[in-house]
Amino acid sequence: MASNTTPPLDLTAILKSLSSNIQDVMVSWYEVQTASLRESSQSGLLVAPLRKHLQAHWEHIRSYLQKCHEFGEEVIIWQKTFQQGPESDGFSLLEELKSSSDEMCQESEVLMRQSASGIDILSSVTPQLLDLLRGPSKYAEKAPSAPPETTAFLGLGSPQHGLAAIARTTSALAEVQNNLCMLHNFWTAASATCRSFLTTNTNITQQDATHLGQTWKEWQEEIRCANVSIAKSLDAGAVEPAAPPVSPPAPAPPFASHTYRRQQRRRGSSKSDASLPASLPRKMSGLDDDGVSRTCWGFSFRRK
Repeated sequence: MASNTTPPLDLTAILKSLSSNIQDVMVSWYEVQTASLRESSQSGLLVAPLRKHLQAHWEHIRSYLQKCHEFGEEVIIWQKTFQQGPESDGFSLLEELKSSSDEMCQESEVLMRQSASGIDILSSVTPQLLDLLRGPSKYAEKAPSAPPETTAFLGLGSPQHGLAAIARTTSALAEVQNNLCMLHNFWTAASATCRSFLTTNTNITQQDATHLGQTWKEWQEEIRCANVSIAKSLDAGAVEPAAPPVSPPAPAPPFASHTYRRQQRRRGSSKSDASLPASLPRKMSGLDDDGVSRTCWGFSFRRK
């Protein structure tokens, strides 16, 4: 009987896949933005609409998952009421669960339409992005002069990397839409289960109620983890993309050369000066202890 009270789809697997795919979308689309901005500062007009849409879409999904978590609380209350209170109270709460699951079905449909809209936005700008990234590249002109390690770093924003990122974004968005479709199916099944208990003479046992309550406790934790993951993706998406440098900065002169020149000058000094301990090299304000320019250690993102 317990199998009849649990929707056939595994909510845990759906949630893990959803949060992973959302992360993939944000990472790959950020790479598209970085590569396109390197080729043209005007490309922000192409990439900004989807970026804005995704931020709002992920926020809506987080709100939706919070309602899923609240539904789990209702199930746990129903379980305790069914086991301890009169049967009529248990069925009254079951009617509320049926109503809540119907609302979740409707909201799932809204999310699916939002997801489809995001795919349409990407499709509308993809031809222009492909033309931009396949055209004459600033990267191709400057990268060969860079050291191998710098070339590897700059490759993260190269046109070739951007083209691959467009394909990954398209694929990940399709997977997100599939996850949302599965969530809709999940809630459709949950609603049907509640309706079955309300409209038939199906007997609900204590074992059934316990099993369903325990299952939803586990799902609540998975919902919480998914929401945390999506929140991190939202934070990452708030970072303003910036084009990486086309060519590496000029290397700072080795620290040893400064010391060597000072030593050369001292060779003409008096004998009494030579008996004094050599002064320590003066620390350059723009250098670290090993003499490497502080500006060479990385790059920063600009936030809105």
